[in-house]
Amino acid sequence: MNKLLTALLCVALVLLTLCVSIALPIYVRPFYYLQIEELNLPEATGYSKEEIKTAYDEVLDYLTLPNRPFGTGVFSHSAEGAAHFADCKGLFRFLVLGASAVFEPCSCAELFHKEKSFCAL
Repeated sequence: MNKLLTALLCVALVLLTLCVSIALPIYVRPFYYLQIEELNLPEATGYSKEEIKTAYDEVLDYLTLPNRPFGTGVFSHSAEGAAHFADCKGLFRFLVLGASAVFEPCSCAELFHKEKSFCAL
């Protein structure tokens, strides 16, 4: 039973790492804001830094907050583009729920078995 628990916790740890690595850039918006200047997006696109930030915020608000309409600021978008982000919203909700479902058993197992090492990573 101990080997099975170890294997399950290792898989859970990998899934948690994947979930966090995807969610981190989405929830830490200043990371993207720094990229606007670093990649010279205003010069390359003709849009101001504020317009780019607003469009990014509207898309991420739609993805991460409930009952937000889809928007892209001053940027135009197609119906296919909006449908793509609707799919992304569903996947992102699944990702957040998955991370929560994985984190809970990992933290409980660690509390109950803190003297043992389950994964030698």
